[in-house]
This record gives sequence, structure tokens and C-alpha cells, in this order.
Amino acid sequence: MNINPEFISITSRITIREDNDVKKLLLEVEEFRLSFIFTSVEPIPEGVLLSWLEERGFAEIRDVPKRIGTETFGIERLNIARKGACQVIYDPRVGNLGIAGRRYEEVLEEFDRVATMLKEMGFDFLKEMKCFELVLEGRVFAKGKPKPLEKITDFLETEKFSALNRIIGAEVIPFDIRFCPKSEMGTIEDLRRIPKWFDIHIHPYVPNPNYYGVRLVFRDTDISNVKKFAETANDKIVEIINVILGSRKK
Repeated sequence: MNINPEFISITSRITIREDNDVKKLLLEVEEFRLSFIFTSVEPIPEGVLLSWLEERGFAEIRDVPKRIGTETFGIERLNIARKGACQVIYDPRVGNLGIAGRRYEEVLEEFDRVATMLKEMGFDFLKEMKCFELVLEGRVFAKGKPKPLEKITDFLETEKFSALNRIIGAEVIPFDIRFCPKSEMGTIEDLRRIPKWFDIHIHPYVPNPNYYGVRLVFRDTDISNVKKFAETANDKIVEIINVILGSRKK
């Protein structure tokens, strides 16, 4: 598979033009993650999985807590092993096994190694995998005015938010932009388990509002489609920020 070299790099630059000024967008990737989503919970006992991984050069993580985050918001992670710059994330309660790191080429290499391992151990991907998932988290540097919060407000229709002013006792504005497939509007399934899905979240980066925070999730039942999307995910994020930057108040 040909990998877009811009996507591989931790930092990617693109130049856009707005109001006759040249602005550079800087995407800093904090994490790539490729995951196997099994059809069942508890697909592999953790001890067995660790023994398989150790045979292939991974080491069990013992120096940091394995539970990070909060289950309430669906972002709890259990880091069980590492190899080089990559970590293995395993949550048996939801049947999610992932490889995480900062460089896509490294994550892809270890993901493929684990895929081979699972097949060698008798897993039938067609029957035992619900889907495959890509998660990309990062931030886009956009120093100078207008700030991300201003541009997000410009981009969205904010008139309806005025109905909340009386309740809160202050004028309110939208904080973020988040979108998913329209085809799933009426779904009753756990959103984390829908096999063909995308969820893209753009918001001001809370520690420093000169950045846009970005989180992209893409799932498909065909791993080749996930890898293909991954090759252009970097460009898609930049294009989305470009559209937001080009928005104007009506």
C-alpha cells in the first residue's frame, strides 16, 4: 500500500490564502490508533494475549497504570504492552484491540504484525471481526486572529443559541463542530459499535486557544477501506479547517 508521506510525518504543513494574507496551518498529530473491533466481548484472555505479544517482541507495560481516562465518555484506555514507540490498547469488555503511536507507518507495521498473529492463532476475520477503526487525534496551529472559537461561531448558525441566553444568564455561543453520517440519524445502536461510521470533532484546543483540537474516527468492515481513508485523513482535516477559516458571519 502506498502511504502519503505527508500523513506519515508527525507534523504536516499546508498553505492557504485568506484575505490576501498567507497563513500556514500546522497539524501536530498526537496519536494514531488502528483497532480490531471484535464481534464478541472478552475475545482473548488478557494473559493469553500478553503471552502472544511477548513472543513477537512486545513487552508488558508495568511502569504506568493501565487504566487512563474515563469510561463515562467512552475514552477509557487500557495500555497493556508496548514495542518501540507503539502501545497495545486492549479493552476486553467491548472487544477492542488497538495499536497506538504517533507515526502512522509505525502503527500500521505493528497493526499488520498483530493481524498476522491473530490469524495464526485461528481467528477468522470475516466471522469474528465486527469492523476496524482508525482514530486520529491532534491539533492544528492557527496563531493570530480570528481565534478558533470566533471562526467556529462564524461557521455555525448561532441564532438558535440565543434561546439559551435567558437560561444561563449570559450570551452563549457554540463551542465546537462535530459531525457524523446523516444515514445514522435514527440509529439506536451504541455509537461506538456502528461498523460503518465516521465522527469528526473540531474544537478550540482548551489549553491553548490558538490551536484547533481535532479528533477523527473512521470505521469500516473492510480493513483496506480504513487504510485507504487513513492515507487522506491528514488532507481531509486540513481541508475542514480551511473551510472553517473561510467562513464569514451572515
